[in-house]
Amino acid sequence: MRILVCVSEYPPHGSGIADVAGRMVKEFGKRGHRCIVCSPTGPDIRLGGQRLINRMAGIGLLLYWWRVRRHFAGKTPEWDAVWLHWPLFPGRCPFPSAVITFHGTYRGFRGMARDMRSPWLVRLYYALMQSAEERCLRSLPIGDHVFSAVSPRSVAELNAQGVGLERVTYVPVGVDTNQFQAAGTRARVRAELGIPPEALVLLYVGRLTRPKNLMALVDAFVELKKEVPGAVLVIVGSGELEGPLARHIDERKTPDVRLLGFIPNHELPQVYGCADFFIMSSTYEGQPVVLLEAMACGLPPILSDIPAMRDVVGDSGLGLLVGFDDPIGAAHQIAEYVSSPKAWQDRVAVRDYVVKNMSSSACAEKYLELLTQVARKAAQGTSSKREALNPKS
Repeated sequence: MRILVCVSEYPPHGSGIADVAGRMVKEFGKRGHRCIVCSPTGPDIRLGGQRLINRMAGIGLLLYWWRVRRHFAGKTPEWDAVWLHWPLFPGRCPFPSAVITFHGTYRGFRGMARDMRSPWLVRLYYALMQSAEERCLRSLPIGDHVFSAVSPRSVAELNAQGVGLERVTYVPVGVDTNQFQAAGTRARVRAELGIPPEALVLLYVGRLTRPKNLMALVDAFVELKKEVPGAVLVIVGSGELEGPLARHIDERKTPDVRLLGFIPNHELPQVYGCADFFIMSSTYEGQPVVLLEAMACGLPPILSDIPAMRDVVGDSGLGLLVGFDDPIGAAHQIAEYVSSPKAWQDRVAVRDYVVKNMSSSACAEKYLELLTQVARKAAQGTSSKREALNPKS
């Protein structure tokens, strides 16, 4: 099967969306399928601009999807199925049928900004992006497209925007469990980072952005140090909050926070290997890839008590949900958990859960089922057109 993949970011650029698209393209290739990837950086078709997306976010995304619409409108298909990642078409979708995957929704981000009482410009931005998202959804003919979402929360948000639950399939983001597993480099990496061998290490990996709620994470860690003096917080990632976060850490006067900046994906298993627990304080998530990577490496998760995180902890029975809006309460919860027998039982079980339920291979099979449905619809449509053009006498 030939699959056209349209995605606004693709490896080595981007983060979560790029990671899912890149891993699935590799998995499809292993099964003999050929993918044609269209993104701002190619590799097969290059449209839009990655630099503009990085600088202007929504404007860059809208430009990319406008370029996709113009490029493919009326074009004779050279593919059997189309896979669109979180499209924002300004106007009608150029593809009569496609698998459309949402990695979150702007409706969800707008709710997050409102709940956090974000600055009015941030709230206005998400309101405008939600409007663009809803317009795109209205332009998609009912019944001709197949929808998927990377978290049950995103499924519910799509339903709130008029997409019936029966039309949306939940497919986890998945993780390469061959790449992400215990690396056996714990002592070496800790020595390189100046972390004592006996320290209890909490690790965050991800973008340094407002929805990640990292100031609250630092505040909770400051309180945690009062109960677990040997704790160390390691933060991996980059983003617009890098400077403000560093200043916040200085203001809280805690020496045991390590800001490592961006680390390439292929080096992350070693970093995961030096930690004891994975921690996220986000106020909104779809389904973060880094969470599954950490769990595949054997790290029990300590997560903010939000819908996407409840799905993971509730389904697996592993890890801890924390209310980071109360730093003292969060610290007490974490201190109790990390010293409990359950925490160390979770270390044994957490990788097995990911391998069985969220491996890249299992997710690829689910996506291929959806793409096969779309390919059949496309083939039926082409056949009907040919019959109309060449009626039997």
